[in-house]
Amino acid sequence: MVGTGETWFPAFALAVGLSEVWAGLMATIPLLAGALLQLLSPFLVARLRSRRRATVVTACLQAVSLAPLLFGAATGRLSGPVLLLAAALYWGAGQGTGTIWNAWMTQVIPPAIRHRFFARRGLVTQLGIVLGLVGGGLGLQAAHASGRTLLGFLILFAVAAASRFSSALFLARISERHIPGRDQVVAGRQLLRRVRSADGRLLLFLILMTGSVAVASPFFTPYMLGPLELSYREYMALIACSFLVKAFALSALGDLARRFGAGRLLLAGSILVTVVPVLWIFGRTFVYLLCLQALSGAAWATYEFAAFLLFLDSIREEERTSLLTTLNLASAVTMVAGSLLGGALLSSGDGSVTAYLVLFLVSGMARGVVTLFLLRYALRKVAVPAVVFRVLSLRPSAGAIIRPLWASLKFPSSHRGDRS
Repeated sequence: MVGTGETWFPAFALAVGLSEVWAGLMATIPLLAGALLQLLSPFLVARLRSRRRATVVTACLQAVSLAPLLFGAATGRLSGPVLLLAAALYWGAGQGTGTIWNAWMTQVIPPAIRHRFFARRGLVTQLGIVLGLVGGGLGLQAAHASGRTLLGFLILFAVAAASRFSSALFLARISERHIPGRDQVVAGRQLLRRVRSADGRLLLFLILMTGSVAVASPFFTPYMLGPLELSYREYMALIACSFLVKAFALSALGDLARRFGAGRLLLAGSILVTVVPVLWIFGRTFVYLLCLQALSGAAWATYEFAAFLLFLDSIREEERTSLLTTLNLASAVTMVAGSLLGGALLSSGDGSVTAYLVLFLVSGMARGVVTLFLLRYALRKVAVPAVVFRVLSLRPSAGAIIRPLWASLKFPSSHRGDRS
């Protein structure tokens, strides 16, 4: 579903005649709706009295959300608001599924085999995403060459919907144990009081960085398929390059975190993430962009891995679900704000190449300012658990958005309070 579906949403927006701004907003505004809808996940579980049933319902809803895109691909007509609503439902159902699924898997997979099981599952998942991405890119290229671009999108979205429905069938066959008690909820006032603490500064940094990134990241696809006039095959190759580098880099970051500390690793990742959009200004050849995407994948792997380790070390276990939900919602708000600013800058420049370059420069400068905020955060070593990641979605400028499996975490008891 990821490789043949959501990866191509912005490109589909352009194919049905929507502007570059609409295509860029496709990557951010629906995520805000998803962050809001994920708040309903605990109520859905309580209503259905089953994590399995709640997961299957949200998975099927995500597949159904692709229906408007299928209609648009078949008719060649789809308005921007309808496309945003469909994508919003897609992301809301997807994030709801992920939230419930993570908690469910804690009860399903025995601790003794979790690392081995999810490591193997991760390899199969990544292979499926790459195959979907490559197949989708080659299929769209062939459809575009024959003058049937929308037919290519129709086939891709049909495959994505069928894939999600089939996954729902498999989810329905998984066993289920008891439903644990509720996690501790961190209220708004308590959050405000903790802004000056170490964990509060970390959360604020992550939220501000997300907004800074969103000024430019939604518009990389319109830039590549518009002014750069890349083919769907080249576009697919660039995304796949970033994703593969990121996936392999994650496996090597554990040793670096143990050696230098997660704080320094986050600082390094933040600097790299700041530099990447600025480098888009200095070259347009495919080879240059391929190398830049590889650097982007490594940069985002470093940033996300280190941020996750610090999140675990700073936030008490019973508060993690509540704070993660809050972080997702706040990040979505700043993401939309950043994308609206980027869209305004792009519109003021009439979508010219210069406007895109100014956009990338502004985003890089904003990331640099936020990184200076990180320097106030104590750079310290933390215990590094064996972490298994779950791919949530692909992004042209970041390779993938990857979320951890809480079920896979296991800290050595001797390192729980390590602050050295």
